[in-house]
Amino acid sequence: MQPALIVAGSTLDALLAEASGWEGAFPGGVAVGEPLLSSARDLRDVARAIAEAHPVRPGRALVLVGHGATGGANQPYLALLDELRAQGRADCFLGLLDGAPGIDEVTGGIKAAGLGTATLVPLMLTAGSHVARQLADGAPDGWQAQLRAAGVEADLDMRGLGSLPAIRTVFLNHARAALRP
Repeated sequence: MQPALIVAGSTLDALLAEASGWEGAFPGGVAVGEPLLSSARDLRDVARAIAEAHPVRPGRALVLVGHGATGGANQPYLALLDELRAQGRADCFLGLLDGAPGIDEVTGGIKAAGLGTATLVPLMLTAGSHVARQLADGAPDGWQAQLRAAGVEADLDMRGLGSLPAIRTVFLNHARAALRP
């Protein structure tokens, strides 16, 4: 199985517990691949994919918004931001729907950097219900509306990470690695 998860957390824990119950049902057992952000190489590859898909635009922040995870599993998100910045992307900011940094920290960072516009990008495999309910302009408390209310003009890229070929390659590599003895 290859979970379509960004980070390890309680959802992966539940999946692994479920998978272990099926070990004897399949010859060779059950193999489970790693989430997207599982290694330093993943961080480099994902940061490059994001940077290629979203080139620097002067005066504009790139705001990656992830779901977030419980139990301290948000560290890989923060490490991804560090990797993007190490690759020269001072325009990147990270926000989490569940956890920190939240919208207030993101807004403060954008303003402190002197940027007046931002593009919100879901740091999620697909741009589904979270994007529609919590990011998009039509949501009264959505991040796009909150940024605008704070004086930052914001648009929203509706593509999930799964639309990027390099991201699909990382997941495929994880699935292949899980199959190796």
